[in-house]
Amino acid sequence: MHNKLENLMGKMGAFIYDNPFKVIVVVLALLAFPISHVPQIKMDTSTEGFMHPDDPVLLEYNAFRAQFGRDERVIVALKSDNIFTSSVQLHLCRNGDSSNLLSDRLCTKSSSRDHLLL
Repeated sequence: MHNKLENLMGKMGAFIYDNPFKVIVVVLALLAFPISHVPQIKMDTSTEGFMHPDDPVLLEYNAFRAQFGRDERVIVALKSDNIFTSSVQLHLCRNGDSSNLLSDRLCTKSSSRDHLLL
């Protein structure tokens, strides 16, 4: 078995060596179809992409997003000479509503650090 495989590989190597242009044309012909479809490849990295369109959880989530919107970005504007001081952070934590997710995150996540995490 080993000798047959070795002889076959030797013959194939000799054929490739003797006919390089034919081999290149055949390889390009075999790759033409897959390469022609590369622009149509789309990548969906969203969590929703893993679910079926009629999944009950996804339908409920889409209804929730339609009702309350999407919170993909939060903009916080601060006016201070130096916003990275603990006094500014304490001021934000004290003046923030305790039910406000941003103030909770700001006060709990960055309380032991010397910079603000927003």
